[in-house]
Amino acid sequence: MLFGSLRFVRNSASRIAVGSEREEFRDQACRSVRVWTLRGSSTLRAYLQELMQAPRIQVDHKHCAALRKDWVRALNDFDEAVGKCRGALSEKRVHALRLSGRRCVPILEIMRALHPRDATWRTARHLVKGIIRVLGPLRDAQVRQLRLKEMNGVGTRALISRAKAEEQRARPSAKAALGLVGRLPVRALEDALSLGQPQELDELSQAISRLMHERQRTMQERKVAVHVPEIMSIHRARISLKRYRYLLLAIKPCLNAQQRKRLPALKTVQTAIGEYHDAALFRAWLKTSGKPGAQIPACSHGSDSRKDTVALRKVLERTWTL
Repeated sequence: MLFGSLRFVRNSASRIAVGSEREEFRDQACRSVRVWTLRGSSTLRAYLQELMQAPRIQVDHKHCAALRKDWVRALNDFDEAVGKCRGALSEKRVHALRLSGRRCVPILEIMRALHPRDATWRTARHLVKGIIRVLGPLRDAQVRQLRLKEMNGVGTRALISRAKAEEQRARPSAKAALGLVGRLPVRALEDALSLGQPQELDELSQAISRLMHERQRTMQERKVAVHVPEIMSIHRARISLKRYRYLLLAIKPCLNAQQRKRLPALKTVQTAIGEYHDAALFRAWLKTSGKPGAQIPACSHGSDSRKDTVALRKVLERTWTL
C-alpha cells in the first residue's frame, strides 16, 4: 500500500499545475496518502514537499517575445546545419548539427506539451532526435581519429585506418537520413508564440514549469545514483544533465539571476563527465581494436583512469549542486 501510494504521487507528478491548480493537486495527493504520512512515512512527506516546491517559471509578454526570437533562430540554425552536412559530412559540421539539434529538442518538447493534439511538434521532435542518434556512430568515429592523431606510439596508423573504416561504414546511413529531413515548422512556431491573452501565457508558463520540474527531478535521481567509475551510471547522469541544461538554455530569458548563475557550473560538470565518459569509452575501444598481445599506444586523453576518477569525484562533490 505504501509503495502504491508513492507510485500514485510519482505518476501524478507530470500533471502538476501551478497557481490554483497546484492546491487542488496537493489536496488530492494528501487525501490519497494521509494515512501513510500520519504513520510516519518520511519518504512520502518529503516527496510531497518537493512537489509543492517545484520550480515556477512565469512567462510575460517580454519573455514570450524573447523566447520566440531565440526559438526561431534555433530551428533555423538546425535547418542550416542540415544543409551544410548534406554538402559534406566533416567533423565540425556533424558536431554543429548534433549541437543545434540538442538545442531544438527542449523547444519542441515544450511546444508538444503546449499543443498535445497537434502532431507537428511530436513529429519534429522525433525527426531531430533521430538525426542526433543516426549521426552518433559517425561522430564517434571522427572523434577517435582526432584522438589518435594526438597520440604517440607504435600502431596508431593501423588504429586510424580502422577508425576511418568505421566512419565510411557510418556515412551511408547518415546521408540517407539527411535526405529525408524536411524543414522544421518555423512558421508554425512563430504563430503559436504570438500570444496575447494572459491565459495563453499562463499555459506556456505551466508547460515550461512542468517540464523543468521533471528534468530537475530526473537529474537529481541520476546524480544520487552516480557511482564512479561505473560507466553506465555516469552515462545516465550525463544524459540527464544535458537534457536539463539545454532546457535551461532554451528558457534562459525567463530565468532569474540565481538560476542563470547555475548554468556555468552545470557546463563545468557536463564537460567533466563527458570527458571522463569519452576517455573511458576510447580506452575500451583501443583494447578491442588491437590484435591480441599488441602494444596499446599511450593515450593523452585520460590515460590514467585513476587520476580521472579522482578528478571527476571532486567535480561532482564541489560543483554539481542542485
